[in-house]
Amino acid sequence: MAFLDMKPIIEAAAQRYGYDAALLAGQAWRESRFNPEAVSPAGAVGLLQFMPGTWDDWGNGADPTDPAASADAGIRYMRHLMARYANAAEPLAVALAAYNWGMGNVDKAIQRSGRSDWAGLAPFVPQETRDYVPTVMTRATFYKTAFSVGLGGAAVGLLALLTFVLARRIFA
Repeated sequence: MAFLDMKPIIEAAAQRYGYDAALLAGQAWRESRFNPEAVSPAGAVGLLQFMPGTWDDWGNGADPTDPAASADAGIRYMRHLMARYANAAEPLAVALAAYNWGMGNVDKAIQRSGRSDWAGLAPFVPQETRDYVPTVMTRATFYKTAFSVGLGGAAVGLLALLTFVLARRIFA
């Protein structure tokens, strides 16, 4: 599937909860490349890649490969994580880290680092999570243009994404 296939589903779910559609699209791209039938090597399933136990808690008995159900559960779970980490120095980055690596792991990393900002927390998380958080945030910036001014305006977002990627390669 492509972004345009998932855009109406993502928009509808985001509107239902007053959630940032661009952020949800960024997560869906990073999690499954918009493939609602994706299955990770670890066993995560669907558009937003839920592990079976987490899906049992958040999926409301739906099929995890149903993109609308996955988008709905993803938003509700992220809202839960955002509330949990509301007092963090960078709530969104910490919530995204918890989405990717798990709340317990992130809580332990915050305790070990003594910090709840991304720069302080990042050295204490695995490489996958260090890649996940900035990738989702960068993708959200790209998709924000697609949701706010239409797909034609997404060229501006694409330029921002390419600039980010080039900067990472140059300064890495």
